[in-house]
Amino acid sequence: MPAHMKMAEAKSTKALMKHPVFEQEYDFSGKYGLDLTDDRVHDLKKIFAIANQNETGVIGLKQFQDLMDLLCMRPTEEELDKMMLEMDENGDGEIEFEEFAVALVHTYDDDMLSDAAATAIGARGTTMWERGEIIWAINTNIVILCISMQTCLLLFFDFILMPMTLAYFMVFLLLPLLNVFSKRPLNEKLSCGPPADRKPEDESIVTCCTDIFTLGKVPVGLGVILTLVVFFGTLIFLVQLVIGELTEFLDDPEIQDNLDQLKIDFDTYLNDSGLVILGE
Repeated sequence: MPAHMKMAEAKSTKALMKHPVFEQEYDFSGKYGLDLTDDRVHDLKKIFAIANQNETGVIGLKQFQDLMDLLCMRPTEEELDKMMLEMDENGDGEIEFEEFAVALVHTYDDDMLSDAAATAIGARGTTMWERGEIIWAINTNIVILCISMQTCLLLFFDFILMPMTLAYFMVFLLLPLLNVFSKRPLNEKLSCGPPADRKPEDESIVTCCTDIFTLGKVPVGLGVILTLVVFFGTLIFLVQLVIGELTEFLDDPEIQDNLDQLKIDFDTYLNDSGLVILGE
């Protein structure tokens, strides 16, 4: 076993031994008539501590069944019912250590209990999580939950989000074209010099240049209309071009003959493979 795994196992075993059940004494001989050695009681305490890692002192019926699976102690239905009745006589669903130990001793022999107690902490799903691991698991579950909720919201509001997304990309695509119609890109490139360098006799020249470069500017509303006209005109032109090419391609007699022959060959192939192809 690698050194880091041995260290982790030793750390987990040390933490397990801090369970309150190890600090209590039990009289199995006088109360239940069981002659149990100290080693056997210690083994039973260890098995119980594995199932009761929250250190409450009691386990539920589901925890007991999970513990049996983890330790590969798979009782039969009859044995399980017998232990359940023996451990939970009052029917409250809580199993204390004494009830737990007596039921195991009455059901399993010493070898089976020794093998179960020898299970290394960290094996068969008995790992005790540290605080950092618990926090990591919680944060990971929160992230997964948030992503799942966002995905559900996106799927639920797709009838709104799809048009909005399409509108956004349309604006992103057409904005440069709109700027051409509604802005004056050349007005900022005038080489008439800054105001401090202008001479009174040059004012007419500057005004003339500015008027020339502002002639291409149109109102924003008209710019939007022109942008849409150019966009949809280009789109219609491309669609008509594709349709025309496809029509010319499909109307070619040689292409038609090849398509008809392909259909015949395909039907023949299916018929030969066992599928019966009916006519129209």
